[in-house]
Amino acid sequence: MSDANARHPSSVLNTWINESWQAMRAMVTDAGDLLYVKNVSTSTGVGPDTGKAYGLLAMPATAVRIHAIDITYSATDIRSLVPVSFNERNEYTAYSMVSGSMVGTPVNFAIFNIGEESGASVGNGWIALLPAPDRVYPVTIYYLPAWTDITNDAHVFDGFEGWDDWVAYDVVLKCAMKDNDMAATAQIAAGMQEKAEARILAAAGKMQRVAPSHGRDTARQARAQRWSRRDV
Repeated sequence: MSDANARHPSSVLNTWINESWQAMRAMVTDAGDLLYVKNVSTSTGVGPDTGKAYGLLAMPATAVRIHAIDITYSATDIRSLVPVSFNERNEYTAYSMVSGSMVGTPVNFAIFNIGEESGASVGNGWIALLPAPDRVYPVTIYYLPAWTDITNDAHVFDGFEGWDDWVAYDVVLKCAMKDNDMAATAQIAAGMQEKAEARILAAAGKMQRVAPSHGRDTARQARAQRWSRRDV
């Protein structure tokens, strides 16, 4: 019997394995373990987008998560932009009216566009910079890139011991859900995957945490710091 006529052809299994590995990478990263995060250095534009109160920064084309953006104000002053809701895009209107300008030193960012589909490809998304930059600033974007599918049996997946267990059980679950006679297998796989996930998340939580453990109004603090420094 050819592989194409098998109950679960290799091409299907390869697709599921790659999907599950991408999901595992996102899960690990969201839990605070940034081992899969990459960075790219770029620069801001100058001024607001046409008819808007915010500037634009192109998102890396392969990004599926944006975890941090560093901005260089000067050689001795590098800061992390604070993520905010896109609903705050006009929060700097009052400042702009006072200064007579729609631009300033960016302190916040908001992701509002993940890219536009065009045939078989997707264009880069956009990040709003608040306020719009008053000049060009170097920035570094830290992001989780999309996983590039592999189909060659000689290629490898990079992860710690036990992480591949989660992927394996996830694929078993997909196989079981496709069949009508594997309810018991699905139940066992779900239980084993839950245990593997608990081990992964426990290890990720010990390594580092992305967010502060207590809620803080960092956006308000950052705005106050930057504006007070500019007024000196």
